[in-house]
Amino acid sequence: MAEKVIFPDGRPEEPWSPETEQHGVAGLIGLIYEYFDYLAGDPQERPETV
Repeated sequence: MAEKVIFPDGRPEEPWSPETEQHGVAGLIGLIYEYFDYLAGDPQERPETV
């Protein structure tokens, strides 16, 4: 799933260029920070999961 968020046009061809690797790592770190922000937020504001 993270792959589709970071590379919405599909997975790049291998071998990846240094720029593509950098984009992938930056995107993954951004998603991790977003998740930590979500966890640090108010639990009452989170949608319920079933």
